[in-house]
Amino acid sequence: MKRSSGFYFFLLSVTLLTVLGFINISRKLAWKEPYDGVIWAEGPNGLIAEKVSENSPAYLSGIKPGDILFSINSTPIRNRIEYVKMLWVLDRLEQKALYQIGREGTILAPSFYLEKKGVSSSYVYLMLLGLTTLAISLIVFINSRRKFSSPYLFFYLVLLSLYSFYVFSPTGQMDLLDQIFFWLDKIAIIAFPPLLLNFFFIFPQKKEIIAHPGVLALFYLPGSILLLANICLVAIFQSKLGDAQILNYQRILDKGELFHLAAYSLMALFMIIYDAISNRNLYIKNQLKWIAGGLGLGALPFSIFYILPFLRNALPSSAGQLSVLFQIFVPVTLAYSISRYRLMDFEVLVKKGVTLIISFTLIALVYFLVSSQTELFSENRLNAILLGLLAIILGATLFTPLSEMVQTLVDRVIYRRSYEYRRTLLLISSQLNRERDLNRLVSYLVETISKALSLKSLGLFLAREERPDEFYLLRAAGEPYLALPVVQLSPAESQELQKTEFLSFLPGTETPALAGIFTSLKDKGFNNFLPLKLENRIIGFLALGDKIDGSFLSGEDRELLRTISPSVTLALENAYLYNQEIIRSQELQRLKDYSDNIIESLTVGVAVIDESGLVTGWNRVLEQQFGLSRSQALNRHLTEVIGLENFQAIFPPETQAEYQLLSEITLTTASGQKKIFDVARTPLLDNHFRAYGTIIVFEDITEKIGLQQQMVTS
Repeated sequence: MKRSSGFYFFLLSVTLLTVLGFINISRKLAWKEPYDGVIWAEGPNGLIAEKVSENSPAYLSGIKPGDILFSINSTPIRNRIEYVKMLWVLDRLEQKALYQIGREGTILAPSFYLEKKGVSSSYVYLMLLGLTTLAISLIVFINSRRKFSSPYLFFYLVLLSLYSFYVFSPTGQMDLLDQIFFWLDKIAIIAFPPLLLNFFFIFPQKKEIIAHPGVLALFYLPGSILLLANICLVAIFQSKLGDAQILNYQRILDKGELFHLAAYSLMALFMIIYDAISNRNLYIKNQLKWIAGGLGLGALPFSIFYILPFLRNALPSSAGQLSVLFQIFVPVTLAYSISRYRLMDFEVLVKKGVTLIISFTLIALVYFLVSSQTELFSENRLNAILLGLLAIILGATLFTPLSEMVQTLVDRVIYRRSYEYRRTLLLISSQLNRERDLNRLVSYLVETISKALSLKSLGLFLAREERPDEFYLLRAAGEPYLALPVVQLSPAESQELQKTEFLSFLPGTETPALAGIFTSLKDKGFNNFLPLKLENRIIGFLALGDKIDGSFLSGEDRELLRTISPSVTLALENAYLYNQEIIRSQELQRLKDYSDNIIESLTVGVAVIDESGLVTGWNRVLEQQFGLSRSQALNRHLTEVIGLENFQAIFPPETQAEYQLLSEITLTTASGQKKIFDVARTPLLDNHFRAYGTIIVFEDITEKIGLQQQMVTS
């Protein structure tokens, strides 16, 4: 495939910025600067101590917040530039610092040796955030198969500027590389706001305003002025102005850049909110809702708690410093928007992101709590190795159980209403196999899944035995669809169910191959299908509609359904077979009852014995003939019931097992009375003509024989 110039521009930019970024990171992490432990702010009479870190050299020498710095080693200090220069002089000469401090009209002279200070934890976090931003842009770039169009170009420009803003930071060495890092940082913080706004001018739909180039260029004008002012300050006025003036102008420009960042971010946020409210497409509306939420989490806390105090010449509070943590939502939101990930996957991403952030934060707190109570923070290499091992063991041991616990808490807090249903849904596997009644099983299954996922509609279709491609609606929940009791699947539809574990049809995401299948079900609102497969055979499928609130099934919902699919399939198959077995047994029972009624209605005695000779049948006529009740005869050997002599008369040794008629044999009843019977004996045969018992018919001819004898004698 032919690549556009934008493609190669992106690759070149990413390669160059990645190399420079890693160089900047390595230099920044290795850089140590002199540090006295005080944050100084410029006041009318000199530098004023705003914050003094505990256990720092200044703290241990008695310097307190509110103290005024007049001089260091007899050198007057009037601004921060002179202060920083003096710290570097003392560090290179390895001299002791002698401060002249004013406190409530008293002059103090504390002295101490400076410490070496590495990068702050905020830079480390922003650096990791920048690398994450770069990784996100590469993932989207690699996975995207779309044309390198205008939205993609602006997306990559936004992410590259955001990456540069997070990663690039001059160290203070002031060499050529440091100058490059300085300008990359400046260009990034100035270019990011208008690029972000321009991106949302064309996403998700192109706005009419950008049809006017003059109006669009107007949005880039403030950033251009800020960049030009920085260039003029460095290239023209730096050699003509004093340090205090340069510092003052630089502070003004810094405020302008942060105000520019906050204003444009909030403009983009309000524009997204407006589009979310006014857009009629439900899919785009939900997508914009999550984009607004992500951008709001990243921009609002940072603007309110960090930028606003800075503009008022105040130090950011603890909340302002923590607001930096929410910057992670900005690149994630941008990646979601351009990739057009499904809303449900982004919801799961947010939930898992919250879980990971909380888990990492808790582990970090435990780690720093343990390390702060030890003396491992030293220059000793062995102690540093032990501290690293402690961190590895701590993370490996606590992370998995901690993340599972946090995930459960997040589910309970954010998804309180469906949490119990979801937990019930996960327990389905252990509960389904206990139920054998098909109707109760289907009712429980459909109701549980429908409530757990808050579905508008749900239908369970089962295949007919005689026609595997025809499925009948066994049970439905939610909005009724009784007009569709039977579904005849085409070969393409059956093949699609056979090869997939879950099938979804969302607006604007259908491929031409899938557009023409399941149309009858899609017209009824069923957009999701879970095949129920057993040994490569489709025994049925679940047809699911959208959620009650109009949203779509999330990736977690689909994974949950895929997880329980084998258990549901097996339980339905077992219940179906069990139900069929009950039907067959009922039919057999009806046949048996019918046979018993026939036998009971006969005028001759009938006895049935199994292969071992146990009596299994004994009708009422036989009860009268032998004087033995049915309960006395059943489940006893025939010899015990009628006696050995009678048994031998009915089954003489020389007879065969086939049908045999014995005429005028004398048998003794239970009362000792002699009776004459015609006995017919025949084997009972199964479908394979194997004998599994014998039926014996007794016709009492005692009176008949007596009449014959009377006629003969008369």
